[in-house]
Amino acid sequence: MPSERRRERRPQLDIHDYYRRITEVDIGEIARELLGDRITEESRHRMYCDCPNHRSESHRSLQVWLDKQSWYCFGCGVGGDVLQLVEFVRSGTVTRGQSGPMPDSHRQARDFLAVRVALPPLSRLSSVRPEEAEQEHRLAVRVREALTALADFYHQLLVENPEVLNWFVTKYGISQETIAQLKIGYADGGATSAARALMDGPGAFSERELIATGAFRPTRQNDDIVQPFFDHRIVFPYWRHGPSSLYDWPTNSMDTWEKPKYKKLPIRNDTDHNYIARCVRNDVLYNEDLFLRRPERIIVTEGVTDCISLIEHGFPAVSPVTVRIREDDWQRLMPKFVTIKTVFVCQDNEISEAGLRGALQTARLLARRGIATRVPVLPLGEKQRIAREKLAALPADSPEKEVLLAEAKIDVNGFFASGKTAVDFEQILAAATTPIEMGIAKLPTEVADADLAGRLEPILAEICQLEPIQQQQYLHSIVEKYGKARLPIGVLRQQMRVLTKKIADSATRATARPTDSNIQDTTDSTEKRPNIQINDRQLREITRDCLDALRIANDPPTIFTRSNRLVRIQQQQDGSRSINLLTEDVVCNELTRVANFWRLIKADYHDCPPTPEVVKDILGLVPNSETNG
Repeated sequence: MPSERRRERRPQLDIHDYYRRITEVDIGEIARELLGDRITEESRHRMYCDCPNHRSESHRSLQVWLDKQSWYCFGCGVGGDVLQLVEFVRSGTVTRGQSGPMPDSHRQARDFLAVRVALPPLSRLSSVRPEEAEQEHRLAVRVREALTALADFYHQLLVENPEVLNWFVTKYGISQETIAQLKIGYADGGATSAARALMDGPGAFSERELIATGAFRPTRQNDDIVQPFFDHRIVFPYWRHGPSSLYDWPTNSMDTWEKPKYKKLPIRNDTDHNYIARCVRNDVLYNEDLFLRRPERIIVTEGVTDCISLIEHGFPAVSPVTVRIREDDWQRLMPKFVTIKTVFVCQDNEISEAGLRGALQTARLLARRGIATRVPVLPLGEKQRIAREKLAALPADSPEKEVLLAEAKIDVNGFFASGKTAVDFEQILAAATTPIEMGIAKLPTEVADADLAGRLEPILAEICQLEPIQQQQYLHSIVEKYGKARLPIGVLRQQMRVLTKKIADSATRATARPTDSNIQDTTDSTEKRPNIQINDRQLREITRDCLDALRIANDPPTIFTRSNRLVRIQQQQDGSRSINLLTEDVVCNELTRVANFWRLIKADYHDCPPTPEVVKDILGLVPNSETNG
């Protein structure tokens, strides 16, 4: 039993998240710290440095790209990310996808950056053996190198195929210069050409490494070769830190018989995709490196060609390549969005309004975090208006319906492909409205008085969270829509007070222990843990409850604060004691032992783990909220 308890308490390490966090450390800050006086010139996006590993007459051969989180020394002929910069400056070497154990130079550079993001050295994490983690990281490096080589191969296929290249340029209006810059490619469906080129090329990739990318599938028909995942598709690589390594690939189908239109690399699961490396994920935005430039505004689009069209016309744009950003991805992305002054969420204008609903959902989520958010609406052209008129006259089962639905839609790429300019799009941005303004505009006027309160409640609930001056503005808009006689502003204010009380009562209930039978009590008969609701509450309230639970459970005390950091005293096998820093993983593990966490969704209680935001808030508040004196 003791061994089972120890195994249960081990936090799980995501090695790819570990390396992602350390390689997202600001490369400019690290370059200034390590290179110092060797920086000879610096602009907004680039540093010119005197390389410490070779003599340079220009004293500027080592260049650091601040907006791409990358570097390259033209004298030494090497470059890479911030981890490789630390290794290069401190030891003169750069570790890539080599076999065998990682050299000490790599490990020392990794530990150097881990301190910057409050992570412990990999060797000190009890949840993983460093050798196994490094082996998994080596595979990840090889997978990214294989995907990068494959991007080059597919790009060359597109360039050398005039028919497909002309079709793509004509249909999407994307220039050949942009195609070359982003290395947009074409998977021609050749059963063996891509795999053979990568296996026989300078990378000498193995079959195991190719299928680990997800871009190839193992086949039983021919044991000597693997089959490509993409077949007759235009391929859009997701470049990370410049055109040197890939995130993953959404692809745009050019054949109407194959669905869906966008097809991303498959990711690992334990059933039919257990051969794919864990580093292959679909949790990034197209052009996500844009956040490194810290622009004042960003436009979120629905499709990848929409995003590329905006980039071509000088607009800062990113895309999830779907109608909305996945809920699971917001935890990582929100800290990046909060640095942006204004976010525009511009989706397709289509009859189903699926894009608009997704835009409003994203916009509301950002607005609640205090981010100025606007929802532009693309105007319909003559083609779309005619298609919609024809659709209105068609029977529901008409075979023409699907074609007309496609013609009735306009997206950002179609907007520019029709001849519109950047000035035209700026006018659309200038007319964009807030989510609340759009919600008010979409309220039906022909609605019974008995149903009006229900229609207004979601919008009024959002208005309740605003400053009084903003509340006044939106309330007047509602009155203007329905008329003072039907809906006086005094009635709206009274309804606001009712909603405010309802919200306050909900928050009060959240702090009390629920007794609903839907909550499953996982404690035994001798141990009762407090229950903490983690949704629809302020973060400070959740953190307070978590700290209270930690204090109660810390008896006898084993968790203390030391130098404004949470630490735990642990007894070793030889009887000695050690002081260990509590990482985010360990704090999360502790919380799951001292409290039950749940979400309230539609009056039902659902068990869930503590959120990373709560864990980070606890670690940030330690100096003022000690767990033990």
